[in-house]
Amino acid sequence: MTINILQDFILILFIVSSFWLIYRERDLRLGILVSEDKWKHTNGKQGIVTTIGRSASNDVKLKEHSVSRLQAVISYNAKSHKYDMTEYGKLGSCANGYHIANHSLQFNLPREERCFEFGFIPTVLSLLFIFLQGISTFNQLQNYQAIIPHFILVVFVIVTWGIRADKQPITESIFAVFLTYYIDATLYGLTTKEDIEKGIFSAVIGVTFYTLLSLAIRCFLRFDMDKHNLHINLRILSVIVIIFFIIINLALAKEKNGAYNWISLGGITFQPSEIVKLLFAFVLIVPSTKHFNSIDNLIITLGISIICFVYGLIIKDIGALLQFGIVFVIAVLLQNSNILYSILMIVAGIAGCKGVLYISSTASSRIEGWLGENNTLFESLTASGIFDNPYDYGYQSIHSLVAAFKNGGLFGNTEFNALKGIEAANSDLVTSMIAQKHGSLVIYFILGLYLVLIVNTIFTLRQKSKIQQVFSCIGIALIVFAMSLNLCGTFGIVALTGVVSPALSDGISAAISYGCLFGVISSSAMSKEYLNTIRKGDLNNV
Repeated sequence: MTINILQDFILILFIVSSFWLIYRERDLRLGILVSEDKWKHTNGKQGIVTTIGRSASNDVKLKEHSVSRLQAVISYNAKSHKYDMTEYGKLGSCANGYHIANHSLQFNLPREERCFEFGFIPTVLSLLFIFLQGISTFNQLQNYQAIIPHFILVVFVIVTWGIRADKQPITESIFAVFLTYYIDATLYGLTTKEDIEKGIFSAVIGVTFYTLLSLAIRCFLRFDMDKHNLHINLRILSVIVIIFFIIINLALAKEKNGAYNWISLGGITFQPSEIVKLLFAFVLIVPSTKHFNSIDNLIITLGISIICFVYGLIIKDIGALLQFGIVFVIAVLLQNSNILYSILMIVAGIAGCKGVLYISSTASSRIEGWLGENNTLFESLTASGIFDNPYDYGYQSIHSLVAAFKNGGLFGNTEFNALKGIEAANSDLVTSMIAQKHGSLVIYFILGLYLVLIVNTIFTLRQKSKIQQVFSCIGIALIVFAMSLNLCGTFGIVALTGVVSPALSDGISAAISYGCLFGVISSSAMSKEYLNTIRKGDLNNV
């Protein structure tokens, strides 16, 4: 219990210090300033890449009809000390600035006196938290091998601190803290020496997958993602891989908890839908240089969307269907500037999801179980439905409530396991398992960490290129959406969907998708050279 109290104190300090750091940098300007006759179009907060065009989604909006929807993309090359421009329209000229229609634009870098100080505080606190979690795990299992996954997390936090230009790896530190609970979930309920060794090996593999994929996606996003030809090739490749995994899933999948979404190969069990979900998001987001409702883009977008929704219906996976839906809605909002068109697409997507829920018997039974008998929707949102079926649908959620709040108390309890024998205690019900061991306060700390994650993602968008900004928005939305479904489903606030909690629930499959998504939102396109140039206030014009 003493270690749990110390960890609670560290999490409080971590959340407060992170918000303080984010607040300090609220006025930080990293993007170029675009001015016309001494009138500024941008304030430098739009991100390190600036778009110019007729579309309302551009940073610099020009109303002339002769200007393309996306006319040009401007960025500063810190190594060559020049402004790089990729022009998509055909009417502009670049001489002492950028001349288009009746506009003559000039580019400058802002001067920033105060840049990213005290970023080591969350890093140090996260390392201390990981250290205490390692001690707790060792005391529980009495096996030195159990600290190996914690050591991997320590290395991950130190490496990410070193490679970030801003030296503020808040997202990575939150990610590492979450993964300590993933280790708990992987080792949950193990008693024999053989099972413990297998669990430790699984925890090492899972943490390695999460961290390495997070780093790998950061390296991938450092490539030039603003090339149209690259977009086309990557989208086609992603569509092919999606179809391949769908075929493999339909041919080899086994039923588990009503869904046919599990494949076992060589002793390893994984969910193909996790990979399909990630690639589906990629296809809908890329390319950013073409408007969403162009004919060729529309064919690919609607075609792969229909395939994925039908796939989710066939395998009867409610969680996958809902996540496909949220990806579709966000992609439409981010990629399309036509408001009416966006509304129609979203309404069609919602209608499709609603139809699927009524067609699928598994989905219908879960919805009916959650609603209970003669309950209104509002009453069901207060978890009243689970008490109408305490020995059937509500069995898992009721045990979760007892484990998290009654048995766990404020600071945790490991002497009695209220979740013993409950299916999916360390995956679908992982929040209650963590609260039982570490105390119910940890639920509120997890919510606080997610709030920091959201706010930090919004403020760090200015460090990213345009394509990274879009990826980050959909990445944080998927992570928060999955966490919300898992947490609320655990305690009966919404129907159980089988969606695991990112970086918390046991399972290797989620490491593939959520590891990449955490890498996306923590990635930064800002180089150390770029930051040093900003600090020096290099104001060279084109």
